[in-house]
Amino acid sequence: SVCRYYGRGKEESDANGYGPNIEFDGFGLFLWALTEYALAGGDAAALATWWPAVSAKVADALITLTDPETGLIVPDSSIWEVHWQGQQQQFTYTSLAAAQGLCGAGRVARQLGQDADAARYLAAGRDLRDAVLQQLVDPTGALASSREQLQQGTDYRDAAVVEAFAWRLFDPAGDLAAATLDALHRDLTVPHGQGLFRNDDGGWYDQQEWILIDLRVAAAHRLAGAAEPADRLVDWVTAQARANFGLIAELHGADDARYDGAVPMVGFGAGAYVIALGEEAEPARVVDYCGEEEP
Repeated sequence: SVCRYYGRGKEESDANGYGPNIEFDGFGLFLWALTEYALAGGDAAALATWWPAVSAKVADALITLTDPETGLIVPDSSIWEVHWQGQQQQFTYTSLAAAQGLCGAGRVARQLGQDADAARYLAAGRDLRDAVLQQLVDPTGALASSREQLQQGTDYRDAAVVEAFAWRLFDPAGDLAAATLDALHRDLTVPHGQGLFRNDDGGWYDQQEWILIDLRVAAAHRLAGAAEPADRLVDWVTAQARANFGLIAELHGADDARYDGAVPMVGFGAGAYVIALGEEAEPARVVDYCGEEEP
């Protein structure tokens, strides 16, 4: 989908003065979800039936969208929807999602006996992961928001890059993770002190506490063996929900932590919360799709 789709399958993209949102991260996210389903013992017959469409229209599409010069996914609107007409960039998050998705597609293909597809997709996913390491690390050793922002040298902090570790594409306890998490907490902690902004771009939407980010940062800390910061973020979101009729919001106000944005928020709220609780209960379920060992 170029941006999002309704329950009946109709695609939709909002637009502003810079045109529509066209997001390539959704291809990788779809493959991540499909891989989790397959690894959890999903319907093998259904997977086999859909595999030709998934292979041709999602995984192959991602490979086609790889920039031969940088090895990253070509510029898009990405997770935070920056729109088009010169706003699109080679965002770290989109390439991370593509790497995760393609390596996952390789695992699914292997389960289905599609060995040629498995080798091709695993190689493509690993190449994307390696391109992120080569192209998108700042002078402090932390992941930056995008290639373009890193080249400009300012305002390149983006908490979405935490998926590099929450997905185990890179070692959650390694130096890259430590430097990135330190930078995110230093540069993106909101004024009331509990959670994080989504990035440092400065708009109102950016400069609120994002529940999705709180929960995905918690996931990265937990995988690194740091239970205290992980528990603190999850407990904060839980306490806020208990004070608000059991609902999880999209945002908390940066200064006063009041609920804001969409309430309830499903995917970026309750969905992310369920994932966080599941990973807390069973962190071994978070596997390295791009690794050499079978999940």
